[in-house]
Amino acid sequence: MADYPERTYQFLSRAYQVVKVLAVTSVSIAGVLVSIVALDIKISSSWWQVKVPLFAFAAVATALVLLYGVTVVVLGLLLKDALSTLSFFRNLSKNLKASVSRLEGIAYNDPITGIGNSHALQREILKGNEAGYLGRCLILLDLQNFGEINKKYNHWKGDEYLRNFAHKVTTGTRRDEFLFKKRPISAATEETDEGTRVEVDDVKAFRRNSGGDEFFVLLQGTIVDGLGYLTRLQKRQGEFEEMSMQLLGAKHIFGFHAGLVAVGKDESYESVNKRVSECLGLALDKDSPLLLYWNPKELPELAAGSIGRRIVDDATLLFRKAD
Repeated sequence: MADYPERTYQFLSRAYQVVKVLAVTSVSIAGVLVSIVALDIKISSSWWQVKVPLFAFAAVATALVLLYGVTVVVLGLLLKDALSTLSFFRNLSKNLKASVSRLEGIAYNDPITGIGNSHALQREILKGNEAGYLGRCLILLDLQNFGEINKKYNHWKGDEYLRNFAHKVTTGTRRDEFLFKKRPISAATEETDEGTRVEVDDVKAFRRNSGGDEFFVLLQGTIVDGLGYLTRLQKRQGEFEEMSMQLLGAKHIFGFHAGLVAVGKDESYESVNKRVSECLGLALDKDSPLLLYWNPKELPELAAGSIGRRIVDDATLLFRKAD
């Protein structure tokens, strides 16, 4: 149904082209018939006696063709008017779609990195629930020492680092792995001189609040798959540190803390966000032995020597905090 106006426009446009061809053809035929009559009159001295039937036929045919041509021209004018009106609404529809697309971009994309934001993650979780997806894992990771980049080099360099990080991560992920930028912690409001609170944009919120260096990852699979993802990400350390050399002129040590949770069936965004944030908080705790935290109860049973067990063991070793 959404393509109906476009199909109508294409049909009328083709019909208008056909009508134009018919109009030109009918006028051409009429011209030929008139020429025949004129030539017949000119070359025949006894045309009244010999060629009256031919003349009469040509005259009648000419009149009919001209009438047909006039009808076709009128129809063409009507079609042209209809096309003009439909073209106006067609362009209006395109402009509306473009406006909706721009608004969706503002609503669902992070202004710093350009990737999906928390609202986009919320929408993706809801879509998965409606589709009956099972076995999804949500990761919340926090880049280590990112504040040093802002302090030492300025916020614009920090923005550039985040953009390049997001680009590298998304170009190196699998089809069922999705990266989102977490909206900075706060209701995105600030207090005015008069003591009232007003809305501020995401960029200001990023500047003033923590959470500017936190990312969500939603992927298909269990906690084990999430650990595998984080292991692959950490093993790209050299790639990200080379990126920092190019951007900052100095190497910024790459690392992160992360929390992992299994997304429950029909679980809301608010619920899973709360749980994964708590896991990240436990990973950030100085007494935590690992840079990661997940609820052991959410880990599936793994046989000794299995691939899943090796993934867990490798992650435990890789993300152990230095003494």
